[in-house]
Amino acid sequence: MAPVSFHILTTTSEPSLLSTLRSVPSPSPILFLARAYHWTHAPTLSGVALTGPGAQMHAWTHLLITRTSSLTNLSLPSDLNIDSLITNKWTVTTDVNEDMLTSFPSSQSRRKATSAPSLPPGWSPSDQSALNAAIPPEDLDFSLSSSAVPFGADKTPENKKSLKSFTASFGKTHTGPLAMLNLLAYNPGQRSQYFKYISSFGPGVGGRYGSEAMLLGTGVQEWSSRKDEGSAVADPEKGGSGVWEDVGLVWYPSIWHFAGMLADEEYAEADRKWKRGVLADNPILCCEEIEP
Repeated sequence: MAPVSFHILTTTSEPSLLSTLRSVPSPSPILFLARAYHWTHAPTLSGVALTGPGAQMHAWTHLLITRTSSLTNLSLPSDLNIDSLITNKWTVTTDVNEDMLTSFPSSQSRRKATSAPSLPPGWSPSDQSALNAAIPPEDLDFSLSSSAVPFGADKTPENKKSLKSFTASFGKTHTGPLAMLNLLAYNPGQRSQYFKYISSFGPGVGGRYGSEAMLLGTGVQEWSSRKDEGSAVADPEKGGSGVWEDVGLVWYPSIWHFAGMLADEEYAEADRKWKRGVLADNPILCCEEIEP
């Protein structure tokens, strides 16, 4: 296992960010860089830090994943030299299997070279009829009806955008692969149950829609807002929830594959069987990879 940091950033200039990161000497600690677009499932835990303390939803711009020195280190690697370009940052650090890290570049190349699974009619930018007709189940914690306020918008109920609506608009111009960052917090004693869900999801409905785990971080020990949230929230030994325990970065061939999967009855069945009552929170950040 090796420590890895997932940094959610707001930057002043993407061209300056990319230019600076391209000059980082080898071996680079950078594993993955992406644009951040939207919380497809809005955070509740660490809500002030992740959505912003004010009246507007915080506008994150990028996700940067790096190797780091230890599980308690939340700083950006010093050789990146991008601190002056960062106006806001939230970091969670966790262990990732070394074999997964070593194979990550070749696995990414394979994913990009693999043809996306075909979708039924009605799940595309030019034909959204199936998306429009989809009726999300009311008993699921996460579905096409899940909503979040867009980045930069006022945090009012009328500004919430359902995932169904987000897919319809975002999917018109963003048709390629996406990475979904999952922050995972469990109800007491339910972590093992979630991994049963993962074991069912990957070979089943997830695989049929091209979903694949890119990075899985286990055993979170530190995140940026932990001290602000206080021991009553963050320390299980003092009666807190423990908050973030695992982190997952998951590949989807497109937002249409992601939405189509959520509308599939097999997904609903797996959710009801394995996930009900398991998660205390599972915010999901929709990202699109860019080359540093």
